[in-house]
Amino acid sequence: MTNDLKSPYCLVPFGQLSSKPDGKLRPCCASGDRLILKEKSFLKAWRSEEMSNLRETFNRGESVPGCAKCIEDEKLDKKSTRLWKNESWGEITKHNVTLSQKNAGEIKDGLPISFELRLGNLCNLSCRMCNALYSSRFQKDLERDDKWKESPLLNSLYESSLRDSKKIDNWYQQEEFWRELSLMSNNLRSLYFSGGEPLLIEEMKILLKHLVKTGQARRVKVRFDTNLMQVPKETFDLLREFKEVAIGVSLDAIGDLLETVRFGSSWELIKRNLFQVRDMGAPFTLSISALASSMNVHELDKLYQFIKVELSKDIMIVLDFLNEPKTLSAKSLGQSAKKVALEKIDRIKTTLGEILSPYELTGLHSLERLLSQDSEVTREDFEEHAAFLDRLHSSS
Repeated sequence: MTNDLKSPYCLVPFGQLSSKPDGKLRPCCASGDRLILKEKSFLKAWRSEEMSNLRETFNRGESVPGCAKCIEDEKLDKKSTRLWKNESWGEITKHNVTLSQKNAGEIKDGLPISFELRLGNLCNLSCRMCNALYSSRFQKDLERDDKWKESPLLNSLYESSLRDSKKIDNWYQQEEFWRELSLMSNNLRSLYFSGGEPLLIEEMKILLKHLVKTGQARRVKVRFDTNLMQVPKETFDLLREFKEVAIGVSLDAIGDLLETVRFGSSWELIKRNLFQVRDMGAPFTLSISALASSMNVHELDKLYQFIKVELSKDIMIVLDFLNEPKTLSAKSLGQSAKKVALEKIDRIKTTLGEILSPYELTGLHSLERLLSQDSEVTREDFEEHAAFLDRLHSSS
């Protein structure tokens, strides 16, 4: 970056667009719904006045309300999405940053370097922390019995996502959508797929095949966040042509607890698939995305032990914290339960500390700080939500 140009607060809007399952666009998933763009076309959204204005704000070194999650993460000394992107995207977004700073935020001649794609809500699991917008199976569970609508708490948690899930159409199955992404791929460096469950989405292979055919795959890093209930051969054969392929497995626990938290999952099947992907070699890398919540912090030691001792000490554990719904946050636990969780974190650091990376240790320290915070919900709300989820899945 030239010396006469200020560094932006965050590089995300200079390099990326992110889709929600319903096709709405935003700069990134960390911005939540506060930065939803009016345009649903990737190209029009990229060149929109909204994106230009956001870039101008960041060029001034300022943040926006949509940055709340990154700000909260950084208060916990957790590496936020903003910090990750700023650290790794400096050079590859330099052209776009320069264009925007000379043209009031506009990037007419630059293209994105990254797409985050959440392609509908098709999913084979009904995870307790999920909702209808991100899981078709959770959607069906909610639709099966709507007595939950009589509860002000449950209605506030699920009514909106259920309403939005019913608006999901086949936008990601349209040939025009994939044609537009292919035309915008000339500067692409990163592809991220999530869901729903992305490995169930056949249409994404349209873009993967285009990148392979045009020779662009060799410079593109691909990441999947997946429950790894399947390892489809055709998809993984395509992925072998890419520069790097990061398989991030959403794994919050092992054994029976995993099957409770991520309802519909099979621990034995996922365990087999974990070892299969681990042994694939380059370009594949395996990491674990663990979401700490009130449901699993008391058994995180078992998860860490399995990953670092049975699977591989070199596999990264990316520890994140459930913020919404607040009734399932680890902060909502009582003091005795928090004490147990803190003891388990101490056990992880004592038994595995020598093989945990500085990043992994920082994640545990941040979780300790989170557990020291007071709950934002009442005990009654916490118990009502837990009881509802027990009923929802016991009848499935």
